[in-house]
Amino acid sequence: MQFIANEKICPFCSIVKKSYSSTFRKIFSVSEVKNEIIFESLNFIFCLDIGPIVNGYSLIISKKHIPSFAYLSIEEIHELIQLKHIIHKILTKLFGKPIFFEHGAASLYENAGCCIEHAHLHAIPTYKDLSYIFFADYDFELLKSYEKLVDYRTKGYLFYENHIGTKYCYQASNIPSQYVRKIISLEISKRPWNWCDYVNFPSRYNTKKIIYESLNIITKLIKNSNELFQEYTVEIKIH
Repeated sequence: MQFIANEKICPFCSIVKKSYSSTFRKIFSVSEVKNEIIFESLNFIFCLDIGPIVNGYSLIISKKHIPSFAYLSIEEIHELIQLKHIIHKILTKLFGKPIFFEHGAASLYENAGCCIEHAHLHAIPTYKDLSYIFFADYDFELLKSYEKLVDYRTKGYLFYENHIGTKYCYQASNIPSQYVRKIISLEISKRPWNWCDYVNFPSRYNTKKIIYESLNIITKLIKNSNELFQEYTVEIKIH
């Protein structure tokens, strides 16, 4: 699949705006596009991956059409950290501890191994730390905090965070498309890795059902997180 940089046809912009772009016309019905968001904060939305290769595979998507999370402001990064904390708790409770990764593009017109050049962070429940595989393929650097992602602006990169919160980043613009999905498919799920071929995979509906049946748990986790992050509490709207 050719990568998508144009905001007018961006599938993630379609989800954020609950619109009906030409790209999503090939994938979703109108009702599905309008019901993709599970919950949202001021600058981000949380939804399920459209071709999940493990149960609970989710995405944190920027509402702004930017190439990567390296382009977030400090305030937006703080919001992202709290939102990710909540999602980590939810996925751990319902599916298992998640890992996180992002293919960060240098710009909206330079592909970094991602099909859609709109900043999004993958959250994947899995029992396995995949860092040893990444280290065999690339030279990763330890990343002390999300704030340090700003150092990768104008650079293509692969960001990875394991179960215990250790963060790594590899600067590169030559990472193969869906590189991490291929590894997860091979090492963990054995399901086909290409999301283009498995849109609306049955596990996606099962995941959505489990999440909506657990809204009371989610509401409590959000409340606990707001008490923990008092300095920059974010308002979260459940759909």
